[in-house]
Amino acid sequence: MNDRQNVLIPTGQHAPQYVKMMTEAGYKVHIIGVYADCETIMKRGVIRGHETGREYLGTVEMWEKASRDMLQLVRDVDPTLKTSGVAMLLDNRDFKKPQVVSVEQMHQILVSSGCSGVEE
Repeated sequence: MNDRQNVLIPTGQHAPQYVKMMTEAGYKVHIIGVYADCETIMKRGVIRGHETGREYLGTVEMWEKASRDMLQLVRDVDPTLKTSGVAMLLDNRDFKKPQVVSVEQMHQILVSSGCSGVEE
């Protein structure tokens, strides 16, 4: 960060902390939230684990938190700030055809998926 270079942080689990840290450091932050349903994430994780030899440690609770955080991060972007960049959500349930969705659409997807902590 001190070198003021572009940084890519591919994470869902700690995204709010990274966004806060980068914003406070004066970086322009672009957020691309990629969503897939829990079952798909778990299947892909297990397959990737078999391919790489590393155990997949994802849980439903981690998926729910990452999904809620992603929605909230994109929803709460203030476009008037110098540090606010592009904020978008991608529905990646169909791996071959991801689609850009609105905050409202993503909210409905999370509600219909039964994601805890997301109110109707």
